[in-house]
Amino acid sequence: MRSTPLAAIRNAKIISGKQALSSATVKLVYFATSVFWRAAVHSWKLKRNRLDQINLGKYEEDFRLYLLGEAAFPENAALWCYVAPAEMPMGGLVAPYRKNKSTHYQFHFAITGVAFDLFVGKMIPEAIRQTCLHRSTEQIIFLSDVVETNLISMLTDLHPRPGRPL
Repeated sequence: MRSTPLAAIRNAKIISGKQALSSATVKLVYFATSVFWRAAVHSWKLKRNRLDQINLGKYEEDFRLYLLGEAAFPENAALWCYVAPAEMPMGGLVAPYRKNKSTHYQFHFAITGVAFDLFVGKMIPEAIRQTCLHRSTEQIIFLSDVVETNLISMLTDLHPRPGRPL
């Protein structure tokens, strides 16, 4: 939080993960990648509800090899990390899901104050690749309220309205 922003963009400040977290960014990349990969290879249940699996397609094996330490982070992937600027971030979890599919796939998950987007495919825009937590020289992290806003939006969709059971 005390890092000097590298730049400010709409709804976010860009900070150097290299400066703020030192070598811990490697662990952050590994953690996020493992969550996305697990969401692709296993069907999870939350209470009685089965969560949808994500589909990493032909790149699933590349991620598995990366997680085993047998290959580098997949070439056709980029990872974004958002951190909520709040001192006491809202607690909660948004399970991995496919957020978008256009020229590439975009997956998302969030856990108390931190969110990740994983972009997969051969046609990931260069701007996304250049701001990848793993690939960028400064190991870019976005300091943004988007983490809290998205969580509130997801929880609002789940919250029962008066007179309507959940």
